[in-house]
Amino acid sequence: METTIDKVKATIDRRAKAAATNPMPVILIVGGLIGGYYLIKALRGLSNTLDLSDDPGAGGGGTTTQNPGQVSQGATITNTQAKTIAATLLSAMDGFGGMGSNDFLRMKAALAGKNAHDFNLISKEFGTPRRSIFTGEESIAILGGEKLSLSQWISKEASDSQLAELRQIIPGVF
Repeated sequence: METTIDKVKATIDRRAKAAATNPMPVILIVGGLIGGYYLIKALRGLSNTLDLSDDPGAGGGGTTTQNPGQVSQGATITNTQAKTIAATLLSAMDGFGGMGSNDFLRMKAALAGKNAHDFNLISKEFGTPRRSIFTGEESIAILGGEKLSLSQWISKEASDSQLAELRQIIPGVF
């Protein structure tokens, strides 16, 4: 009876003879591995260049709020309220095309009674989510899109008349 070691040696010998008589499969496999290695390196370099990372806290989605019940000096809302409002604003703007009238009403309601300090807190919690340049919706890193702050999102989504209304709600911000 053959031992396992003898079987392995015999198998290796058969494979080596097969590779020597027909080297094309070996060349293809080695070429594929080398090509795959360089493709991965190129994609990583492109990813670093284009900053294709996502911001998990964008749009109020993160869980990193420090002192959630704290009200910052000059603000009228807590950090938790700022996070909730940031999520509401992203939800209102995250749609195909521009911002509709119902979405704008949600935005106005969320920003009503807020001051510039509140807006800064909300903007901080909003972060920089990606916005698709094609659809205007929130995008994921692999699909590209531009990372925008809250003010940039609003300026892209709101019409001139909507911006004028927002200027009346929070003077000095828009």
